[in-house]
Amino acid sequence: LSPVCLGSLRRAASINAEYMGVSLKKSRECEEFIRGSMRSTPYSSVEIGPTIADVKNRIKKDIAMDDEVVLELLVAGKIVSDNLNLVDVYDKVFLPSIAGPVSTEVDEFGDLGGDSKVMDVIYRLCGLTGAAREDAVSSFPKEKEIDPEIQFAMTKVMHDCDGMQTLIDTLRSFEDISENPEHQLCSLLVKTLSYCCYVEVNRQYIRKSGSMDLLIDTMIIALENEKTLDIAKVLLKLVQWLLYTNTDAYQRDTRVKNKTQNLKFQVHPQ
Repeated sequence: LSPVCLGSLRRAASINAEYMGVSLKKSRECEEFIRGSMRSTPYSSVEIGPTIADVKNRIKKDIAMDDEVVLELLVAGKIVSDNLNLVDVYDKVFLPSIAGPVSTEVDEFGDLGGDSKVMDVIYRLCGLTGAAREDAVSSFPKEKEIDPEIQFAMTKVMHDCDGMQTLIDTLRSFEDISENPEHQLCSLLVKTLSYCCYVEVNRQYIRKSGSMDLLIDTMIIALENEKTLDIAKVLLKLVQWLLYTNTDAYQRDTRVKNKTQNLKFQVHPQ
């Protein structure tokens, strides 16, 4: 599977909060009033939390700041409210502010290169220089639902470059997904498969290649170990989606039906 093919897939998927980088920087005007600094390397949004309020709490904790101190956070020159989701701020405030396109260079692992994914967040004391002059963002317009076939259309490249078969073959080759590095690789692989299967041509490939049994068998194995429940959850949603989008074929496939009935018993024991 070529790096370019994987890179195209990663760009087609929605932002994965686990890999979203956030750099926390003190405003220059507050150097004399705020002691200490946040670490220079970016934080992942998972270790910080999902909202802007969580970012503020992390800053106060790391530099031992009193909870009563009121902070303002700025992204791309705009004050962002505590209630906003960090991923939404990244998507709707930070990315549009970047001059030029986001880096699309792909490294040998298929990841996007450079620092284009790291969002700079500036923190400062509220009211230190008087009333804020920057625009404030407290909410975002409600978005219309996007057809998955359109949102994930670029994943068709996985079918065109034999990427789907490579993913299936790799999944079949795993011997112990409870231990690293196979656990990490399998986790990334099943997420990749789930993105691909939002597109009909890739779903058809899974069905016609007879790979449903492999997905279900791997899911059942993953359910038997607490270490691999993350993999089991992704596979469960993937199998449900594949069956939901192909009900007639599922009803005709007795073997698959029996296996999923067994799975339901394991997921919801009496």
